[in-house]
Amino acid sequence: MFFTFFRRTFRLPSKIAKIREIVQSILTLLAIVDVTIAAAKYSGPLVAQFIRVIILIVIVRGLREAIKRITLVIYDSKEILFMVIGYVILFGWVGHRLFRGTQEGEAYFSSLLESVYNMFILLTTANYPDIMIPAYEDNKMYALFFVTYLIIGLFFLMNLVLAIYYSNYKNRVENTINKFIDIRENFLIETFEIYDEGEKGYLTKKE
Repeated sequence: MFFTFFRRTFRLPSKIAKIREIVQSILTLLAIVDVTIAAAKYSGPLVAQFIRVIILIVIVRGLREAIKRITLVIYDSKEILFMVIGYVILFGWVGHRLFRGTQEGEAYFSSLLESVYNMFILLTTANYPDIMIPAYEDNKMYALFFVTYLIIGLFFLMNLVLAIYYSNYKNRVENTINKFIDIRENFLIETFEIYDEGEKGYLTKKE
C-alpha cells in the first residue's frame, strides 16, 4: 500500500490506475480484517489467501499483461475451441446412444451429461483404457469407437489447437513489440522536432 501511493509523488496516476488503487485498498483492508478475525478465533483465514493472489495481479503489470494476452489468444482461437467442444459432445452423444442398456452404458454413459464428461476425460487419456473395458468385453469391435475418438482427438485436434494457440500468441507478442517500437519512434521524432529550431534537420551541440 505504501509503495502504491508513494508512486504518486513522482507520477500522476491515470484513471485506470486510480481504479486499481481503490480495488487494491479495499482488498488489502478485507485481508487485514480476515486475518485479524482469524487470529482472534485461533483459526485459519478464510479469504485472505485468495485476496493475496488478486492483489498480486493488481500490482504486477507484467502479470496483468500476460493474463490479458492469454485471454485475447483464447478469444482469437474460439473457433477451434468450439470445434473441440462440439467434437466431444458429438462422441458423447453417440456413446450414450450406442451403449444404452449395456454394462458400458450403465458405468460410463448413463446420461448425456455423464457421457460428455467421460469423453472429455478420455481426451486427456486419464481414464483410458478403463472406460473401454466393459464394452470391449462385450464386443471387441467397440474398441474402434474409442480408438477412432483418440486418434482424431489427440493426434489431429489437440495438435491443431496447440499450433493455432501458438500462432495467435506469437502474433499478439509481435504486435505488442511493434506497438512499443512505433511509440518510441514517434516520441523521438516529436522530441527531435521540438529541439530542432528552424527545421534544419539536425541538432546543434547546444540544442
